[in-house]
Amino acid sequence: YYATSNRNSADTVITDECLPGGSSGLELTGGGVRVGLWDGGRVRTTHTEFGGRAVQLDAALVLSDHATHVGGTIAAAGLVSGARGMAPSATLAGYDWNEDLDEMGFEAQFGLRLSNHSYGFLAGWFFDPVSGDWYWYGDATISPTEDYYFGFYDETARDWDDLARAQPGLLFVKAAGNDRNE
Repeated sequence: YYATSNRNSADTVITDECLPGGSSGLELTGGGVRVGLWDGGRVRTTHTEFGGRAVQLDAALVLSDHATHVGGTIAAAGLVSGARGMAPSATLAGYDWNEDLDEMGFEAQFGLRLSNHSYGFLAGWFFDPVSGDWYWYGDATISPTEDYYFGFYDETARDWDDLARAQPGLLFVKAAGNDRNE
């Protein structure tokens, strides 16, 4: 199963130092940069913070609050100052996660250099903050407490490595998960 992973990333990366007025003097805004965003559904492309800079390029039917939030973390203009993204002038190219590798390979052929993936496979224990329950996604016949998939190199990992070799100019930004307090 896939699960979304994006909490407070704009605060923890400290990109404000690279933005106009930041201490680095770089004055970076993301203008002219197109970022691919793969997530669990459609980005709300009409959100005022995107100002027409977001487009959904596949047929994802379900509007995703998470995809929109991640898109905002990347590229919100900052009309509401607390909502400014890391690259407030960048353009978003949205996709759902169903065909991520094929779509990334296609996009990279046309110049995409950065893709974001704030999702990952569920492994081991997972806490659902909505229900307040813990769920075990491991194989209890192997171990009831430690999932053998942690660090496991499988066909999916190989496919990502193959794409990285085929498209060395494409940088993947992958979720590390929200598990630091669990």
